[in-house]
Amino acid sequence: MNKSEAVEIPLIKATNETLKGYGYLIDSYKDSDIEIITWPKQGWREIDEGTGNEGGSTEGSFDAWWQGNTLYGQNNAVQHKSDYEVDGKYIL
Repeated sequence: MNKSEAVEIPLIKATNETLKGYGYLIDSYKDSDIEIITWPKQGWREIDEGTGNEGGSTEGSFDAWWQGNTLYGQNNAVQHKSDYEVDGKYIL
């Protein structure tokens, strides 16, 4: 496909039926349980022990800023277990 070709992507309304296998809709996060599980292994690559299950919910700020031509982000809602300068900033 060259750069000038367009791709049609269907718009699908999110319902519990269309989300089946991925998740479900909720009316109140306060009344809902969050299941945190390791994502499924796909292909040949193994899931490293202790990873793949770090999701969940949290609240907090997210900062974004430009440095030159690069847009960076910092998620202040999560604790970074490693060196922030290596893993705490994200290129958006």
